[in-house]
Amino acid sequence: ATMPYDPPDSALNRPWVSFQALEAKRGDPPWRLPLVASSNVRVVVLSMAPGTQTIPHYHPRAEETFQVLGGVVGLTIGEAPEYLAEPGSLLLARRGIVHGIRVPGPGPALLMCTVAPNEDAADEQVEVPKEADRSPEVGAL
Repeated sequence: ATMPYDPPDSALNRPWVSFQALEAKRGDPPWRLPLVASSNVRVVVLSMAPGTQTIPHYHPRAEETFQVLGGVVGLTIGEAPEYLAEPGSLLLARRGIVHGIRVPGPGPALLMCTVAPNEDAADEQVEVPKEADRSPEVGAL
């Protein structure tokens, strides 16, 4: 799957953002909103419904961080057991390391995800391991 590049004009690129205002405006999950986009970095806020998960995947040319802003998420990174992360948690998936997110509930989750670099390169792909469980899913970040 092609890595979801966000061009600079697709993001808010504001000097400040209120997550509370974004949640109120965007409503119920699922939704994804690019906050910052440049060739160096992309920052998105992701709202996920309970019971959903991303496809376990890795980025061959980028690293990704996850900051939990609301709710609880189960993050699997590499061979480590799933980590249940609450608001205030920051996690890192290094380049080439398989990772995935699951929202166990009972409520939705709000995450801020940073991917660097944010490249529009033909060979930058999100690779999905063959053994990936695919239901229910929301795709790669």
